[in-house]
This record gives sequence, C-alpha cells and structure tokens, in this order.
Amino acid sequence: MPVTLAQFQTSLQSVQSRFIKLELLNYQFQTVDELSGVCTSGSISIDSNADVRRTASIILAVKDTSFEVASGARIWLDKYIRLLVGTQSIRTGEIEYINCGTYIIDAPSYEYAPETNTLSLSLLDLMAKLTGTRNGYLHGVPTVLKAGENIRQAIIDTLALGGFTQYIVEEAPFPSVIPTDLEFNQGSTIYDLLSGLRDIYPYYEMYFDVNGTFYYKRRPTGENDPVVVDDMTFIPIVTNEKIEVDFQNVKNQIEVWGRTHDPAHYSDTAEVTNNVIKLAIADVTAYTENVVYGFTMKDNKGLTAPKLKINDLAELPIKNDDGTDTNIIAEAGDVYFCVQYKTTYWRWLGHLQAYGYAEDTNESSPYYINGSVGKILLPLYDNEYANCLTDDLALQRAKYELWRHTNLNDTVTLSCVPVYWLDVNMLVEYTLNRNGEKRKYLITSIQQGLAPTDNMTITMARYYGENEADTDYELLEYIESNGEQWIDIGFNPKQDTRVYAKVSQYPITKDGALFGARDSADGTVHYTFRTNDKKYRTEYGNVYAEFGTDVNYEEQFTVDKDDNITTLNTDKTIKIAYSGVFTCANSMYIFACNTGGKADLKTKGVRIHSIVVYDDDNAVRNLIPARHKQTGKIGMYDGVELKFYENAGTGEFIAGAVKS
Repeated sequence: MPVTLAQFQTSLQSVQSRFIKLELLNYQFQTVDELSGVCTSGSISIDSNADVRRTASIILAVKDTSFEVASGARIWLDKYIRLLVGTQSIRTGEIEYINCGTYIIDAPSYEYAPETNTLSLSLLDLMAKLTGTRNGYLHGVPTVLKAGENIRQAIIDTLALGGFTQYIVEEAPFPSVIPTDLEFNQGSTIYDLLSGLRDIYPYYEMYFDVNGTFYYKRRPTGENDPVVVDDMTFIPIVTNEKIEVDFQNVKNQIEVWGRTHDPAHYSDTAEVTNNVIKLAIADVTAYTENVVYGFTMKDNKGLTAPKLKINDLAELPIKNDDGTDTNIIAEAGDVYFCVQYKTTYWRWLGHLQAYGYAEDTNESSPYYINGSVGKILLPLYDNEYANCLTDDLALQRAKYELWRHTNLNDTVTLSCVPVYWLDVNMLVEYTLNRNGEKRKYLITSIQQGLAPTDNMTITMARYYGENEADTDYELLEYIESNGEQWIDIGFNPKQDTRVYAKVSQYPITKDGALFGARDSADGTVHYTFRTNDKKYRTEYGNVYAEFGTDVNYEEQFTVDKDDNITTLNTDKTIKIAYSGVFTCANSMYIFACNTGGKADLKTKGVRIHSIVVYDDDNAVRNLIPARHKQTGKIGMYDGVELKFYENAGTGEFIAGAVKS
C-alpha cells in the first residue's frame, strides 16, 4: 500500500488524535453513505497465512433508528464497509486517513443498557464471499478444471463466478497451464477452485487488498526485496518486544514425493548413444500426443540436453516445462524415468514418482545442515503434494517448504503504538533491544486496536538471506568517495522516480551531488539532489528548490526524493511546483551527477549507507555497499538485478566496516 509523506509523519507523532470513518459501499464499490464520530472502539487483524487475510470488529454508538439492521437500512447484506483510520497532523491540522480494508458485514449485534446503546459489527474481507461464509458455493455438481487451460485465465474466469472484476493476476510460471485435470466434489466453493489453481506452483498467494482488489502473485520471501521499514519508524513506537523460536517446526532437509505416473508404454532397457536415449517398445508404431512413456536407466552417468527416440521413430529433444533443455542427474542402480510426448519434444516428467529434495546450505543460517543442529528431515507426500507432476515442480515445492521451515520459526513480537499503514509481507529491519543486533524480518501478522489507548502487536519472522546479497560479496556499513569515484546505476530517472537514500558526512558545506542526472548544467531536464551555496538543493524537471536548514550530518540521515517532493529525515520537506512529464536522457550517477554523459558535481568524503530507486512505486535498484571477496573491488550490490555496480571513476572507494 503506497504511503504518503504526510501519513508517515503523522504516524510518528508523539501526540496523536485519532479519527475513525466508515464508508458504506454498494457492490460496485461506490460510496453510498458514511459514518463518522460514532465508533467507540474496535480492532483490526491481518494474517498473511489466513484464507481471509483481514478481519475487524467495530463498536458503534447507536444514535437513531438509521442504525437498525434491516433491508434498505444503512447496515445490511447489500453493502461493503471501508474502514478508514485518521490521525490529525500537529503541523497542518489536516486529518490523514489510512485505508484499513474493505469488508463484508458479518454477525451484527446490539447491546442496550441505561448508560450504553451500541451496535457491534464483525467484519471480514471480501474473500469471505468466495469461501462459503457469505457466498461462494458452486452448484451441486462436480467441477473439473481441464488440463491445458491457462492458469491466469482460469483464475479470472473462476473469480468472475463470484462477481469480482477488480483483480491483479500474474501469469503463472511457464508453461502457465494446468498440468492435469483438477476435480472438485459437490459442495465445493469458488475459493476451493482458486486455491487449487494457486497451489499448482509454490511461492504463490492470493488475497484481497485494502481496496477490495483480488491478487494472485508470487509470495514475498524477502529475497531481493527492499527494506520498507527500519529503526527510524520502530524506535519511536515500540514499547515491548518478545522473542520466540519454534523448534518443533524446524526442518533443514525436505523431501517432496509428488505424482506417481502410469505410463502407457514402457521399456526396461535404455541404450544411450551420442547423447540420445534409444528405447525399444514393440507396440509403439507412432508417438501419441500427451501420452506418458516410461523407461529404466541403469547406472546413469548423467546427461546434458539429451534427446530420445523410440524404435525407428523421430529423435526429439527432452525439455523442461520452462522450455530449457533437461539435465538428467547421475544416479546409480536401476532408475525409472518418464517422459510425455508433446509434438516437437519430450516433456521431462522425471522419476516414476515425481521427487524433489532441498536442504539448508546457507552457512549464515542457524539451521545450516552442517552446523550444530545437524540434519532434520521432513518427508512430504500425498494430498496437495500429489499436484507436483514433475521432478521440477517437486523441487520447487521442496525449496518453498524449506524456506517455511527455516525462515519462519525465529519470530519477534513487538508491542507498539499503532501504525495503520503497516502490512504483512513487508521486509523490515529492526534492532533488538535485548542485545542490540540489527536483523531483517518479514511481517507475518498484525493486530491493532482502534480505541485511543489501544496498542498494536506485530509478529515478524526473521529473514535469513544468502548474506542478503551474493555469497561472493560481503556487505559494508557504507562506502565513501574521495572525489574521484562514482557509480552509474544504469537507470534514467523520470517524473515519477523516487530515490530513498541513507547517508552521512554530507553537510551543506560539501559541494557536490549525492545523485543525479541532467542533460546539461543549464538544461531543462534535471533529477538531482546536491549541495549549492551552502544549502541542500533538489532539482526536478526545470525547477529547483533549496532547504534553508542543515541536518545532523555526523549521524546517518535520510534523503527521500519522491517525484517532486523531497524530504530530509522525515521532518524537512520541500515540494516543487512542477507537474510536467519528462525522462532524463542520461542515466543516474551516485556520488556525482551525470551531466550530458560526464561525471559532474563529484562529492568528496560523503558516505552512502544504502539507496533504493523506485520507478512508479516499483523498486528497480536496491543498492547495498559491498566488496567482492576475491577481487577486493568495492561498489554497490543491487538486490533487484542481483548485479554488482563497480566504481566508474578512478581509484577506490573507502569501505566502511563489514556488516555483522
């Protein structure tokens, strides 16, 4: 959920005046009524692992008969509720509202006493209209989703059965089709169909967002994701922390046993000549589309990009589902394999029973297989795992289950002042009060109250990345230029670019650009942050503005240049009055400005701790100071492109301490 600067600033105020507003929507998401000033208390719960991700409860003070639960009244089955929580800005007096979800009304109840007259509403997000809680049951006949249908289109068509047309549905991984018929019994729901489609590939999730838009997308794992929230947000709001480790759920070796195939034809001998597997099957006179053929290989020594032929028929390549050539791993003994004929190639199914194996080989993980905990195996089979039709799908599922059983066990629970724009699956960075260690976490659940004295509880699972970069690199606290080093990040900024940088040792007295691109020194297209005449200066399009105050540059501070609004340390903001559309002709430099293709305004002694670049709210660079372990080169490692950006100037960057 995009967060405005004003919303961010008000959430960190030491004094907060809170307001709650309920918008009543029809099923076309049009606002038909509004309730404000009547909510006395309530709560919101968000759980990334729940079918219905968002739930809420609201208690309203009943003022008149318009609060009756009845057909045609304000509160009835034919309405959605959009819950908005606002905080009044001390600086401007404006109320900054956060959208906290779009819900159906479930189980309203009245309570009357001489001193109170209240209406309690239980709220469920729109997934409840698909699960059978409110609606979603299919007609009482079995349903079959046929093999070969496009998964994305099948999701959209199934969603339409529930009357939903607002969606963002990603294309599933190649070949993007249902691998085998999915059968659903009488009494199934629309949600059952959708979850069956979702579970074809691991790492995918589905949910409704706060606006009531349905999402099918890859589940965030933290890998290569930018940090959204850090100690700048947490330090002012956290009141208590609790650390837990679920040893029972820890598994560092995963076996997935998938579908057992039933070949129509079989050869017990396979001869390999010149990388071609030759089978002899007497009853095969022609290949048949989609038919499965089995064969046994003895003491297979491994094959790269093999082909296969039966009898004297055509020799065809063996392909993976993503279109790449198959590599058959060496195995001793008699091993039974299966392929499926696909007109121009053989689809590689793998073993007679699809099989995948994954283990934790990350040396920085406390669950490393060669570490002190040893090896802890979990075999998985039957039920949903039978959807793994190929060895590759079984391997993907094994990797996903390994991630769940090694990354989601070490949790921290924070009690804090409510921040209503926080959401699950955000990657955050938090320094533990217990021992001062700074770690990365994924938010897994949030519970927050609505009353003035209520707190928020955040549960976060520790993220163990591959050193959060590549194992060939070590991460640094910062890198510093002596005036002759800069980096070309290979991205041309435009009017909706955002740059969020953490820097230090950059006072207004140091001339030079922190980052920037412009066609010429006096040109009309600029996207730059620099110092000029002992002031911080932000340039956007053909307009610039300057900050009249300095910051504590000895400490780390932030520069957030978001379109035409630039903010220093969350509390010093300048907005440039320019609304044109532009794209810089030159790529952006950091530690300098790219002026007409040449490094200009180079900085000296400035330290950059991290820098994230967004293109229309999508991270395109997540640059972390790093050093190549073998060559010793110092630069920035990009967690988005998985690429190392080296010094484009002369000499060497000065390296900060290695991150622990």
